[in-house]
Amino acid sequence: MLSRCVSVCMATYNGELFLSEQIDSILAELSDQDELVVVDDGSTDSTINLLSSYATKDARVKLTRNTRNMGVIKTFELALSKAQNEIIFLADQDDVWLSGRVSACLDIFDKYPQVSAVLVNAEILAFDQRTGVSFYTAGSEPKLSIISQLYKNEFIGCCMCFRKSILKVALPFASGISMHDWWLGCCALLAGNVYFLNDNKIHYRRHSSNASPSSRRDLYTVFKSRMKDIACFVELLVRRFGQGFKRVK
Repeated sequence: MLSRCVSVCMATYNGELFLSEQIDSILAELSDQDELVVVDDGSTDSTINLLSSYATKDARVKLTRNTRNMGVIKTFELALSKAQNEIIFLADQDDVWLSGRVSACLDIFDKYPQVSAVLVNAEILAFDQRTGVSFYTAGSEPKLSIISQLYKNEFIGCCMCFRKSILKVALPFASGISMHDWWLGCCALLAGNVYFLNDNKIHYRRHSSNASPSSRRDLYTVFKSRMKDIACFVELLVRRFGQGFKRVK
């Protein structure tokens, strides 16, 4: 059986509005041996004071502050580099974790040693209002294959958790990736099987300040992004096979 200690990695930036609710929901899911690794990307509101208060009161909260604004991808990269435990969860600053988020995923890792990552579903919140709509709707479950991932990102970071062994090839992130969850999804698919738990374990909040855009991009922008991602995937293949990265057993 694997060690059931987890690291939750969160990137924050001017998140004072919803941050307390999210941190409280995460800490309620963690044991005394777990950690919440937070990297703040130079917030100018009260976010850093709020985080400092949590870190002072709770030893599980490990806080780092960027000396300059680095953006969400580099900030998550730094947070992942500081994770200490065997199973890593990603968390946004404005969602809400539901009861059983952690234990349900750990049970899957225990039951299926070949699983490298677990992807859960999430109910969408419109600011504070529940919608009853899941992120992955019936008939549009994620297609968890490399081919599909190169065409469209099937992973949403806040719904992901994975074995730390993935970071052997994931870090450092390749330069030019479209988003950290796309990159980590590719790494997980190369490392082993990805398990989709079609159960809402998060309230995924949509509002005007989300880091991930909810509107469609124009075709030219999408094409350029895909070309960059394909180049990054080639680099990932070189890392994966060049250093003998072993599949999860």
